[in-house]
Amino acid sequence: MIPEDALAAVRWLAHQAVVAQRWQVAQELLAGCMALSPDRWTALTLARVALAQADGTTARDAAADQLRRDPQDHDAAVYYARALLLLGERAEAARWLAGRPGVLAAAIRQRVG
Repeated sequence: MIPEDALAAVRWLAHQAVVAQRWQVAQELLAGCMALSPDRWTALTLARVALAQADGTTARDAAADQLRRDPQDHDAAVYYARALLLLGERAEAARWLAGRPGVLAAAIRQRVG
């Protein structure tokens, strides 16, 4: 069992790596946190970092993990759709988004804003 303060320290380091745009370092730290104690912030940050590195598989898996915990999480849904598109799964992304009009609107706002 890893102490919570140790995980918090690793998450803080991951955040610092994101701020510095050290994507690979951030991704490795976040992947470790996901393996030990997944939470919303870690999953969404890992998805965002993976998308920044064009790693669609990791982004999809991180977003899907959060969606399993909270199927209504719009941020996770947007990252999941973006990962599907990055992986070239356009038909699957279209089918998936068709049932979630709020997610599509959020994705558009994220791309425009």
